[in-house]
Formats: sequence, structure tokens, C-alpha cells
Amino acid sequence: MEFETPTTILGLCRASKGTDTPVLSLKLKSIRADEETLEQEEEQEKGLSLWLFNLFLSPFF
Repeated sequence: MEFETPTTILGLCRASKGTDTPVLSLKLKSIRADEETLEQEEEQEKGLSLWLFNLFLSPFF
């Protein structure tokens, strides 16, 4: 994840896209969406890992 400098964050707090929603709020929503995607991918990876582990333990393999 890329870290923002304090000056950049302050600029985002003051900035607006012509609506009442500040740019920082949109940036935080984007970061949260990325975190949720990573969490989902990690859950899928855990499930696949468990499935493969059980597959290799089966007597039919």
C-alpha cells in the first residue's frame, strides 16, 4: 500500500470534486474496497489450501 504524505492528506481534506463529498472520503472508500478484496482473496486461498491438503491426504491420490 502506498503511504500518503501529511501535505497530500491535508490537500485531500480541503479538496472537493464539486460535490459535498471530500476527496479524502472517496480515497478512504477506495482503500477499504481494496482491503475487502484482499480479505476475500485470502479467504479463497485458505479454502484452496485446506482442500489441497485434504486431497493429498486422501488414500485415492
